[in-house]
Amino acid sequence: MTELKDEEKETQNESNTLDLIETKKNVPISRLPDWLSEKNIELKEDLHPSQNSSIEQYEKLNDSLYSCIFILNDGTCSEHSLVTYLNRNEIDNLDIGKACDHDQSFSRNEWKEYKMLNSNLIKITDFTEFVHDSIVSSDGWIMDKFRDDYETMLDSVIKYYKIESDGKITGANNAYN
Repeated sequence: MTELKDEEKETQNESNTLDLIETKKNVPISRLPDWLSEKNIELKEDLHPSQNSSIEQYEKLNDSLYSCIFILNDGTCSEHSLVTYLNRNEIDNLDIGKACDHDQSFSRNEWKEYKMLNSNLIKITDFTEFVHDSIVSSDGWIMDKFRDDYETMLDSVIKYYKIESDGKITGANNAYN
């Protein structure tokens, strides 16, 4: 039996995840339930040819309720969505992560990160990185004379969401409810 790295232990303990695929852990895709593999195939069929989808994680929350994290990638942006299924029917979804390549000469960059705190609670952090308005041109780009030397500021907003027993994803006041 192989020993788990600390990062893998932390991931397993925090989310009690049944299966991870196409992640650093390289768990085989064959561990997905057939019906969930079919959902991913249907999603891929609806995407533009330059886009791809994969399932990062799924979890069985009770006998009939599942949560699943899908990744959509187009080569420029990677978007994560949390989807809930009750009796194999989609109930709700929430955009939980987004990261795109960013042109450093543009004055603003936004991205979103998530962390599963437990099997039904997620923390989402929205980040905005920006420069002072005094060095931004009217079209939103950093002025040429400042492109090599400027400081950025970072703002963030944290939100919590909970997966309810009926599969709905609702806002939570904090990490404890």
